[in-house]
Amino acid sequence: MGSGVVLPQAAGSAPGEPLPVFNPGAGQYSWLVPLVYEDAMIGFVEISTTGSFLRSASFGTAQSLSAWTNGAEIKAVAERHREPDERFGEPQLTYDGAPTRTAWAVPVFGNGGLVATIFVTGADAYRRDAVTESAPSIDGLGRCRGDSGS
Repeated sequence: MGSGVVLPQAAGSAPGEPLPVFNPGAGQYSWLVPLVYEDAMIGFVEISTTGSFLRSASFGTAQSLSAWTNGAEIKAVAERHREPDERFGEPQLTYDGAPTRTAWAVPVFGNGGLVATIFVTGADAYRRDAVTESAPSIDGLGRCRGDSGS
């Protein structure tokens, strides 16, 4: 990260280990710096790869830091949306459509290859099935289960 960047902080919080955020299907987009208070994540700051401030956010309720930083815990949250015959790939911190929708993308594979992506943000997750010719998507990532497509 670039020098001279001042991270906004809540009283008593400290910056955590920066996490790389990747463009879907491309290179690194930014750094996400967790704001940590005790063992909890209370928000984050996002910095561009050139060191410019992009945005900051605070959570209404503190979240488990490991839910945002531990691959095994991220997969455990995604597990609720996996079918019995599917397996996971490695999670990658990215975004869903717009860069302001930061989430861990957990690829889901079945017998025919990639079948879905499960997006995880802390303790929450949702699934987007892989794009097929019968279910086109504007963003190329797929559609949420239950989307009407209209």
